[in-house]
Amino acid sequence: MPRLNHQSRMAGVVRVCAGGLLLGGLATSASASILVNADFGAGYTANASLSGQSGSSDVRLAGTWNTNVTGSADHASQLTVLAATGSNNLTYNVSGGGTLSSTNVLQFVSNSGAVVQWFGRNLSSSISGQDVYARLLLKPVNGSYNSGTRLNWFMYAGTTIPSPGNSSLSTGLGQLGPGGSTNSLATQNLEATIGTSTTNNAIAKATPGITNGTVDLLVAKYAWDATSKTYNSVSFWLNPAYGDSATPIATASITSGNANLGQLGLTTANLSAAGGTGSVTYDFANFAVGTTWQDVVPAAVPEPASLGLALVGLGLLAGGWRPRRSA
Repeated sequence: MPRLNHQSRMAGVVRVCAGGLLLGGLATSASASILVNADFGAGYTANASLSGQSGSSDVRLAGTWNTNVTGSADHASQLTVLAATGSNNLTYNVSGGGTLSSTNVLQFVSNSGAVVQWFGRNLSSSISGQDVYARLLLKPVNGSYNSGTRLNWFMYAGTTIPSPGNSSLSTGLGQLGPGGSTNSLATQNLEATIGTSTTNNAIAKATPGITNGTVDLLVAKYAWDATSKTYNSVSFWLNPAYGDSATPIATASITSGNANLGQLGLTTANLSAAGGTGSVTYDFANFAVGTTWQDVVPAAVPEPASLGLALVGLGLLAGGWRPRRSA
């Protein structure tokens, strides 16, 4: 068998390295595991009510969005899918990481201060037996809270859509609640909650001082306990950097949690503008659930030009390298 000279060997190494870079990129992409996706994008009709809609970009979602729950008024007119253009474009740049955006956004407008309002959708199969991370982009457009109000984008145990007043709506991501006596968004708590009822409920809470017109990234981790076989702990992040996975704002736990996560949606109570009158508007986008931090808080994507230059450099090194001649 002929022996390869040093230059041929080096060229082979370069080819292997280049292939490794490409395969590594494919492997990283393939390792992402999005369990649930609702970005209101492909297949949704913009400038129309969310009621009865679904899309090809949906992942692990069954049927269509329900805005008319038994025992409650139909809220179809308050939930509109909008094209993500101009002021409706929700984009968030993760510090040290990538960018989140959405083709469309969901706009929620409320002008009733006392009515509990709700919409939701079942998962095609419940999530259980593993840690999960959930994210949501949120932008308060106008208005503020009064004492006792709630706006909660939630994941709920089970697959039966509950009535809007159900006290078990307690596993939530991005709940906004009263954080002071004044009617100001800056005094409201952002919360991630977990539990099976209002009497067995733990809240990871922070008062971040959010403002109208600002896009926020909300992230929560629901930890699975193999002994109790329940989700019994939740950690919460607000606007995390890519490297912040080990430093949540808060973590809370309970002794008996949910055995599964089977649906998602939004519920509100006493939501109105300051003073109890007028309307408030919130935009949502890019709701997703994954199995890792990287699934919901994206890493920075290398520029194709940078990868190309790296490969060219390796090629030049291989082409210019010469073996030493024997004396």
